[in-house]
Amino acid sequence: MALIEPCILASTRPGDLILDPFCGSGQTGLGARRHDRRFYGIELIGDSARLAKKRLAAQELKANG
Repeated sequence: MALIEPCILASTRPGDLILDPFCGSGQTGLGARRHDRRFYGIELIGDSARLAKKRLAAQELKANG
C-alpha cells in the first residue's frame, strides 16, 4: 500500500474514479476507497478477482462497522 497511496493522493481528488485494468488482489481499490475515491478494477484471472472482491468487501464491512 505504501507505493500506491502516494500516487492516488498526488494524481486524484476525493470523488474521482480510479481505473485499474490489472486489478490483481485489489490493492489499488483498497487505497482508493481509503481516500474517498471511486474504484473500478478489471481482472481476468478468476482467483485474483475473487480475492480482490473479498478484500474490498471486508474493507467495506469494517468501515460500516
